[in-house]
Amino acid sequence: MIFTSASYVGASDWSQFLGSNRDGAAAGFNVPESWPSELKKHWSVEVGDGLASPALVDGRLYVFARQGDRERVICLDAKSGEAIWTEDGYESPTIEGPASYHVGPRSVPAVAEGKVVTLGLHGVLSCVNASDGELAWRKKEFAGEIPGFFTSSSPIIVDGLAIALIGHVVAYDLESGEEAWIWDQDGSSYGSPALIDVDGQKAVVMPTRAKLVVLNASDGNLLHEMTYSQGRNNTAAPIVDGQTLYVAGPGRGMTAYQFKSASGGLEVERLWENPENSVTFNNPILSNGVVYGVDRNNELFSISAASGETAWKAPVGAAVAAAGQGRPGGEGGPRGGGMRRQGGGEGQAQAGGPRGEGMRRPAGGGEQAQSGGQGGPRRQGGAGGGRGARGGRGGMGGAGPSGFGSIVVADSVLFTLTPSSELVVIKPSGDQGKELARYKVSESQTYAYPVIAGDQIFIKDQNSVTLYSVK
Repeated sequence: MIFTSASYVGASDWSQFLGSNRDGAAAGFNVPESWPSELKKHWSVEVGDGLASPALVDGRLYVFARQGDRERVICLDAKSGEAIWTEDGYESPTIEGPASYHVGPRSVPAVAEGKVVTLGLHGVLSCVNASDGELAWRKKEFAGEIPGFFTSSSPIIVDGLAIALIGHVVAYDLESGEEAWIWDQDGSSYGSPALIDVDGQKAVVMPTRAKLVVLNASDGNLLHEMTYSQGRNNTAAPIVDGQTLYVAGPGRGMTAYQFKSASGGLEVERLWENPENSVTFNNPILSNGVVYGVDRNNELFSISAASGETAWKAPVGAAVAAAGQGRPGGEGGPRGGGMRRQGGGEGQAQAGGPRGEGMRRPAGGGEQAQSGGQGGPRRQGGAGGGRGARGGRGGMGGAGPSGFGSIVVADSVLFTLTPSSELVVIKPSGDQGKELARYKVSESQTYAYPVIAGDQIFIKDQNSVTLYSVK
């Protein structure tokens, strides 16, 4: 079997998680000769709470957010920010417990073939018409069969099928909403599927609760599976590059695998493992033979895709102390220090596999049991005890959140955005990087990927979307 990266669309749109080619790369951006002291702000619109990046297609921005007690899609004119339509949406139960810091959706809409597909916090999968927001279909069969900190896996559209990880891996016909296939041999994780080509057939590869699986996209046939744990949770989508797969997660660093044809199936060979750099709540990307990610100390790291060796690291967000504990300090993190060459491990590797995970389904409208990632089993509405997603114990104190971050490749530079709401521009090279610019883009925290198209930069913060440009 031959694996190659599957192609999507070539326009400068950003139509789904990690962009239209699902690779974290923005098209159509030209690096300016000199960077301005500030970005030009064109408009800002309140759209509702949420961490999901918008999707940009044909001059329309599709935002998935929570407004009041409802999750809905808002369609904006990308040039003016004016609302074109707002979907009625559906009522979404209030989030309580450790995950209540973020009450809006995390999953990025997928836009293709005239449809917008979203996955809500509680496992509701919806499809609306991109033209007018009219509901095409909505699925609640798996509502509640979600990880302890709710959904963050983003759906994917492949050849007329909407494929999502909701308790199991499920595919629905994009037009009719009829179930096409289901793979039910494992439960949900937080990671999103990636698209690959296996001997001319499209397939999806994704982490589930305890496995990494490759499924034929058209019929759900299992092509390969292996036991898989990247630490506390399987959070990151795999990176596909030909026959090579790069995976990452909390506490286990980065690992590269190679798929090889074998009689009756596939063989998987581990090429290298880098324990020095672990991601927690973000997704690494591959560009020009280098894997980039943001570690739990809010530092951008650079790993050679060929050797697995760390080249350099750079501060891109608020500094945090070891073990993910916040320390006092303002937003923005270290400045002026530039990048540093990596010369040895960080000692971040953690023993043990996933803890506190599992499926849960609401029972009769009563209290919903919730499994905390680090804090162990909890119940929604319980007091104290757990460690929230922001990196500090039990709330908002201390420095900014750690382990979150998004990276977008645009031309020859990297844009990195962490919850400190500073957009950092870095020029990478083989063994070093140079910070070119740093822009404050919001007064609230930023978790969503910046959407970059041409010289336009769309920023989704806690409640708003803002358009900037590099002028």
